[in-house]
Amino acid sequence: MPTVLPWVLLLLCLFSPRALAFHAETNQLQSAPTERLILSQVYFQATPSNFNLDDLLSDPEHHHNFKLVNEAPRLLFSEREAIWFFARIKNTSNRVIESILEYNFPLADKIEIYQVNRQNQDIRLLSRSGTDYPYRERAMPFRSFAVGLKLPVAEEIDIFIKIQDAAIIPNVLQLWPLEQFTAAKQRQAMLDGLLQGFLLLLALYNLILLAQHKAKHYVYFAGFFISFALTIGILNGMAFALLWPNYPEINQAILYIVVGANLFCFNMFIRYAMRGLTSFWWQLTNYLSCFLALSLLFSPLFAGGQTRLYLLFAALGWALFSSILLALRLSIKGPAQTRSFVWACVFTLISALLLTLGQAGYLHANFNWSYIPISLVLLSLALTSFNLHQLQISPLISNITAAEHAQYQAAFHQAAEAMFSTTTAGKVLNANSVLLDMFGYPNIEQLKRATAGTSIATTLEQQILALHAQPLGTISRFDARCLHADNHQFWARISLRAGVVNASTNAIIHGSIIDITEQKSADEELVYLANHDHLTTLYNRYYFEQQLNTLCSQEGVGKGCVLYIDVDQYRTISNNCNRVAADMFLQQLSDTLKQVTHHNGPLARLDSDEFAILLTGKSANEAFALAYKLLDVVREFSFTWQDTIHHVSACIGITEIQPEDNSAKIILEKAYIVCSIAKEKGANRIQLFDSNDADVQRHQAKK
Repeated sequence: MPTVLPWVLLLLCLFSPRALAFHAETNQLQSAPTERLILSQVYFQATPSNFNLDDLLSDPEHHHNFKLVNEAPRLLFSEREAIWFFARIKNTSNRVIESILEYNFPLADKIEIYQVNRQNQDIRLLSRSGTDYPYRERAMPFRSFAVGLKLPVAEEIDIFIKIQDAAIIPNVLQLWPLEQFTAAKQRQAMLDGLLQGFLLLLALYNLILLAQHKAKHYVYFAGFFISFALTIGILNGMAFALLWPNYPEINQAILYIVVGANLFCFNMFIRYAMRGLTSFWWQLTNYLSCFLALSLLFSPLFAGGQTRLYLLFAALGWALFSSILLALRLSIKGPAQTRSFVWACVFTLISALLLTLGQAGYLHANFNWSYIPISLVLLSLALTSFNLHQLQISPLISNITAAEHAQYQAAFHQAAEAMFSTTTAGKVLNANSVLLDMFGYPNIEQLKRATAGTSIATTLEQQILALHAQPLGTISRFDARCLHADNHQFWARISLRAGVVNASTNAIIHGSIIDITEQKSADEELVYLANHDHLTTLYNRYYFEQQLNTLCSQEGVGKGCVLYIDVDQYRTISNNCNRVAADMFLQQLSDTLKQVTHHNGPLARLDSDEFAILLTGKSANEAFALAYKLLDVVREFSFTWQDTIHHVSACIGITEIQPEDNSAKIILEKAYIVCSIAKEKGANRIQLFDSNDADVQRHQAKK
């Protein structure tokens, strides 16, 4: 029995709570850090907010309850909790190490930093500060929380940091050499100052536009940039350090007030700038965005810290989501300047979100995320500078009297031309009798029913969108197809202009229509005759050279090839028979060639018996394949006239379009040369242009 007792006591000691306590890994410093060093062995635990360091050290259960911090996640806690960080540092060098310990979370409400000497258990309070304390109480005059550390040779110390903040708390502790730390903070302050100055310049720019155009939405955009600059200052601590260092109570609510004002200004700006270009559903999402922004603005009156944080990200996320939806809608169906303007607003919101996350410590600490928002803001400025002035929404017209309105209605219905009015979505509101007769409807109600799911003309909605993106008073004229009541289409020339009945109503589009079907048919006939050969109905030389010149103006290699076809028996048939026979011969041969080339490229008649094919993007091998098919068809072709059968032969010259070929004339000369060389060698030959070929050089020398 006496021999068993020692073993029992040993087992009890081994499995006691202290024996099972975690073993804290040490951050060993073999030399003084020469640049920023992130401590890899950091532990954390959450305690009630009234827990102090003595309670933590005196209670073994809490003292040994620390867990190793993971790299990726941030730590979310409520107002009633405190987060403790613990790191053990040992100087293993042969000299004293002096460095700066930094915890970069400027938004922390309360932060206490302690140093505990492991040998004598001496506790030193290095710093007690945060946004709940005046700025002057910080241990070092920087926007992040930093203290000086002095580690004697072979000494091991414990660092405890207590943070109270109802937020997502970063978990990175860093050691700096003093010179590097000071230089880094100065660079960061300069970058932040440049960014905020740039935002204020954007605000000034919009105020200048406000003075020029008297448009309400410039007030909101200027307010957005001013509040954005203040948001940046709050997030990085600059506002607290420079604007209200002795009034820490402001910090408890100012961020949510400023961000709420920021989002409200942004949403109101989009609402007014894009008025008339948005659908009902987007307007509904915009109202919700404004509601969330105002809720965030007044959240310090009714919500706690954690609720305000959730509301902050909900408002930011919804504003970004609704703006992206609008940008996608206008990218698919909207004028170009409107698309770029809306995407500029999306980029601005993304930059705001990235800055919010980065300055609050939620993004990776090894990368300066401020550069991305700065680039996005610069892009936003470039886009808005060229497009914002085209989106001003001024009062369209002043209120008109009842007599003036009656006079307008009389002129509207008595006009000699077809007149109508629509909403900004293209829905018909009114039409005079001339328009009803033109469309074949007995009354306005039937016209409205017939166009309920569409508009009275193709592209009308797109033209209305483009009209709204132009300065006030702009008249838009365009040609479009319209649908008659009996379902036949006719061409019309439409004129549009924006207006309202009074200042409180939405915009109304006033338009007039002229039937130009006969004129359009005549124009189309002229265009057809200008581009086609009247005998064969193939494309003519003019059209072919236009297409070839367009291809030459494009950059790059592999543009395509040209086939030059010379038919041999045309003059024989013309001389031995007559001109009528020669024309019929060309018509039949053209129809045969079209059957082979209809999917490859335009086939044109260049001269009496000379044809050409343009193969866009095709190689010489593909051109040869088509040329052989053409020769096979020509061999099989025969023309019969007055019981006489005429067989046909042809020669084909091929030339590739080179980057240095800058005109159709050069390419056609090359193709003609190799076609002539092929004819010299016999019937049904194919020749490819090669600048090093002796025959090619001989023909070029004759030119």
